[in-house]
Amino acid sequence: MNNDQTTSSQVQAIVAEALNLDLDEVHSGAAQEEFTEWDSMAYLTILSNIEDEFGISVSAENINNFGSIPQILEEIKKCP
Repeated sequence: MNNDQTTSSQVQAIVAEALNLDLDEVHSGAAQEEFTEWDSMAYLTILSNIEDEFGISVSAENINNFGSIPQILEEIKKCP
């Protein structure tokens, strides 16, 4: 498994946990609008867990860029 796949798998696991879903219910292209569970509280939980897991800090200008797994992966790549 390459680094991008590993990161994607980690993000999928974080999202699944925050939404209280099985991992197989969260695909690599999953987006907020697909899940009623992905509400504002889940969004904040995902954001916090992403920051903790990857050692990044999300700026106020980027806080709205975490509404799908592809968006989350892009934001992680942008961080040093």
